[in-house]
Amino acid sequence: MIALNGKFRIAINWPNLSMMGSGSFMSISGAPDAIEEALEAVAKNKKLESNSDDLM
Repeated sequence: MIALNGKFRIAINWPNLSMMGSGSFMSISGAPDAIEEALEAVAKNKKLESNSDDLM
């Protein structure tokens, strides 16, 4: 499976994010790893162990 790196997808979809502060790009910096993990789980037909704290 080929997908654009998560940091690029986030930057493309939310170009107005500030770099620092509440609700900024840095506060969602863990999202690319979570996206990659989810894509790999789907590709391998495995259940994803969810931890919502990783994205906050």
